Amino acid sequence: MSQAGVERIRQLMKIHSIVQGVLMALLLFVAWKLQQVYAEKGALKIFFNSIYLTLGLQVLFFYPIYRFAAQEAASELTAPKAKKALEQKALQRQRIVASLSKAAVFIFYGTMIASAPAGSFVSSTAFFSFFATTLTYLQCFNFAANKLLLAPKRR
Repeated sequence: MSQAGVERIRQLMKIHSIVQGVLMALLLFVAWKLQQVYAEKGALKIFFNSIYLTLGLQVLFFYPIYRFAAQEAASELTAPKAKKALEQKALQRQRIVASLSKAAVFIFYGTMIASAPAGSFVSSTAFFSFFATTLTYLQCFNFAANKLLLAPKRR
């Protein structure tokens, strides 16, 4: 484990922690606003159903998100150690695929939120799912990175 890789991981973990705090505040604000909208319509059941569906989706997506985040944390940690051109190319390809995957998920949620009618079941589920998926990824990345950083100390 190189010192540059460890330092980069620690910086990413700090950034992820700050982003998690901002996303949690934004999630609470959006949930509060949506709850008000549904309360005015007299359809709080739709609001709660969107939360339940979001939780169900997160249970389904947790393991793939964790695996993806763990692979990214491992590649970030081993990136500075890559000396050979072939290793560097493989890491570069892996980073590009990871970035494209994250962009595809972001575009998917953006399209869902933009195309859904405002104040509908689909829009609230898309909002909640987006926040939950992003928070899950950031937490899983930090957990996996921390686990990798502590692994040599346990031996």
